[in-house]
Amino acid sequence: MSQGVVGTGAAAMSLTPMQLDRAIGTVVASAAGDALGSAYEFGPGLRDDQLPEFGVGVFGHGRGEWTDDTAMAMPILESLACGDSLDPQTLASIVSRWVDWSTTAKDVGAQTRSVLGRLGDCSEESARRAAREVHGRSGRSAGNGSLMRTGPVALGFLEDGREPDLVEAAGRIAQLTHFEQDNVDAVVLWSLAVRHAIRTGEFDPTVGLEWVGASAEGVSTSSTSSEDSTGGGAERWADLIDEALAPGAHPRDFQAHNGWVVKAFQGALAAVAGASDVRDALIRAVRGGGDTDTVAAIAGSLAGAVWGATQVPLGWQRLLHGWPGHTANDLTGLAVLAARGGRPDSVGWPVVDAVPSSGFLHTAPVRHPHDPGVWLGSQSALGELPPSVGAVVSLCRVGAAEVPEGVESVRVWLIDQPGRNANLEWTLADAADVIAELRAGGSGQARPTEVFVHCAEARSRTAAVAALYGFYRLNQRGRVGLERAWRDVEGVLPHFAPAPFLADAVRRVAASDPKGRTGKTGGNHEPLDAAAERIAARIASDLGRLRGTGLAYTVDLGHAFFQAASYDGDQVLIEISAERFMPADRPLAPGSHKRLMQLGFSRPTTRWPNWWIAMEHSSDDELLHAARATTTALLTVYEMSATEVAEALGMPAPDREQPTEEAGRDAGVRVQLRAEERPDGSWLHLCVPR
Repeated sequence: MSQGVVGTGAAAMSLTPMQLDRAIGTVVASAAGDALGSAYEFGPGLRDDQLPEFGVGVFGHGRGEWTDDTAMAMPILESLACGDSLDPQTLASIVSRWVDWSTTAKDVGAQTRSVLGRLGDCSEESARRAAREVHGRSGRSAGNGSLMRTGPVALGFLEDGREPDLVEAAGRIAQLTHFEQDNVDAVVLWSLAVRHAIRTGEFDPTVGLEWVGASAEGVSTSSTSSEDSTGGGAERWADLIDEALAPGAHPRDFQAHNGWVVKAFQGALAAVAGASDVRDALIRAVRGGGDTDTVAAIAGSLAGAVWGATQVPLGWQRLLHGWPGHTANDLTGLAVLAARGGRPDSVGWPVVDAVPSSGFLHTAPVRHPHDPGVWLGSQSALGELPPSVGAVVSLCRVGAAEVPEGVESVRVWLIDQPGRNANLEWTLADAADVIAELRAGGSGQARPTEVFVHCAEARSRTAAVAALYGFYRLNQRGRVGLERAWRDVEGVLPHFAPAPFLADAVRRVAASDPKGRTGKTGGNHEPLDAAAERIAARIASDLGRLRGTGLAYTVDLGHAFFQAASYDGDQVLIEISAERFMPADRPLAPGSHKRLMQLGFSRPTTRWPNWWIAMEHSSDDELLHAARATTTALLTVYEMSATEVAEALGMPAPDREQPTEEAGRDAGVRVQLRAEERPDGSWLHLCVPR
């Protein structure tokens, strides 16, 4: 293995706001998973109706405090944030920081502690030698400690063509403490999946298979490990990935031995693959049991890269803290610098003390029309806060010292330009929620506090969030009226001018629940109109007929198809076309993969080549939810009209009068079940005679 310099930020790529959101998510979501899981470490799996909460960790970590998983990632992240190349000198500095941390840490993994205790000095070579010795003494060294800290490594290698450098860097860092080849393979696969997700927003854990075995001089697990290692390189890892992505797979399935890097990899992968958003992925990981903080930290690094930091609830981010004295705001700044090769932006953010605002419109603090404990104003008003203000919610960039000392700083990633926010509706709802939380004294704060909400000019973003918060307040009092909330906010903001795309998004949020607070985790879709609801009801009815038959069916949609199958008793699987089965002149639009995952579909795999939803219990509600997700996908992602879908299902056109709901559902040619086994025998499918 090369011992030379692996550069990081010499020519850092220019990142879009969405890509930066995802880069930050890699770090913040991992820390959130770590802290959430710390209270459940080494415990049994949780039921699906049990919601994990932040609490005191098994090893005494405070509420919201991250553990060794994130602590060991910090020196890597900080080095990348400085623009350092991962040369032997930098790796020696990382090892030295680990040694310092371990002397006071509440918990250090047994294998890591053993390696650090054998160091002659803190050089890379000394660490590798000690890791090799630990492996030789025990015959194995494939704990999950290398994978838990690998998330930030990808941030230094986001530019085109940097895959070989990332592969080498991830492997070298892994073998500072964990020498076995399984560790190298796992971190290479995970780091490349994180890199791919940050760059594209797509979840693809197979993107690194071609690089398996290309880095480091690890020890083969085929003969030395007592776990189920069998060697096999990329083919073996492809099978392991398919196991984690199988329909209905859950982190609980990999709880046994999830201190082993392979099972931790699979458990974290199952957590992300079956999730609808970051929060759902972390909750699934913790529900898996066993080494919950580590599996959730690993899952968080990939989930955050797929969906972005803006999906980590601000109420969770307020709690996050840990060695070496960082908070979620610090993690954000470090992640941005790491992704930019150590360089701040044109105004010096995130390292500058204050973001220049002299050219911005000024709005002095004014009280919110529906809550006198909430103040609204511009960024330039941060120097004239009322003394009663205990927290600032910033909807724009703020400098490191811009919020007065002693005042809590909550920072919201909200870009005042259309098409630049990965999770716009979620972000708006989350901003309004955190204001309410601060006002109520939530997330462990001692008492309710007054809040100052600002953007650069109190013109657009502040107006939008203030109107949504006002709408929520009016609803609490039984007076529903978004337009009234807009009018009242306009009455107090002198430069009120919300961007149209933000105003539209606020209306969508007010009409639905983008954060899924109803408790459902299986996908998010807009309310369906009458024609689409009839289509969903028809699909749900056909799925109900399929349940328990052991059969399947396919519906030809012209340029695409969807199909469903009954398997393992009452379980039902529904699939919808992957792009490779569609005509070249009808590709899916950019962002389609993310939208399908938001709807609850899991990504295609080797075994399951299409987008799919598995219904474990196949209750009527579960079938209807999947049918609505499928209908939404067909109408929006696959850009079909309701008439086209209805005709493919043998239903009357939506514009024809429907005498009754039952008559509409049963009219036309019903799906006819006909068994036909696939060549690979993976499941039976049926065809609709055309």
